[in-house]
Amino acid sequence: MRVASVVLVALSAVTAAPQAAAAQNTATADEIVVTARRTGLPFWKVTGPTTTILLLPADGAIPEDANFSLAALTETLRQADQLLYPGRTSISLSPFKMIGYYMRWRKMSSLPKGTTLANLLPPRDFARLAALRERNLLKDGFEKKHPFPLSVELKRAAFGEPRGGRSVIQFVERIAEDHGIRRVPPTAIASKPVVNAFYQTDPKAYVPCLQATVDLVDSGPAARARHPRAWKERRGRV
Repeated sequence: MRVASVVLVALSAVTAAPQAAAAQNTATADEIVVTARRTGLPFWKVTGPTTTILLLPADGAIPEDANFSLAALTETLRQADQLLYPGRTSISLSPFKMIGYYMRWRKMSSLPKGTTLANLLPPRDFARLAALRERNLLKDGFEKKHPFPLSVELKRAAFGEPRGGRSVIQFVERIAEDHGIRRVPPTAIASKPVVNAFYQTDPKAYVPCLQATVDLVDSGPAARARHPRAWKERRGRV
């Protein structure tokens, strides 16, 4: 088998696969669950008359205790003609710009004077934040924080720093380099317009991000365990 392309895509880990049976009975499907058989890494193989494409997950780290075979993955990928990246952008910036952006991030962390989260959130959602403060997951003055930085702080306070092994992209990149697989790079753009758009966006636009983070924290340890458990069960969702 000659593999024309390896495509790194955004796959999500899942813990069960009821959708797989439905996909077999319909011509199209919004969701397809794949199960790893050899590599331990779930990927989807699409085969045509003259071309075979492998879709691999690009997001997140592989848990350190996952059942994963680098040798099997290497054997599969070394047949590829090229490696295609997911829809992502590579932003170039200098160390001086990074310092400037960090200072802007510090400034952005607080809402404009006279505005609080009570003005941006529905009363029920603000009450949920107050409850998280009672659990010491938020600090005093949280109501003056910008929704996006507060989401980052809340996730870190609830779950700690992200842990895991190397990412799928790191493994695939190394294999591609060792075996001379052609890599189609992501689009590169200037950082200024992207960063300016981020900092100039109305804080209210980031409220859904904060709400989703609160939902995740309130869902408890089971929700946090879904991703690594799915890796161990060798399942992924396209």
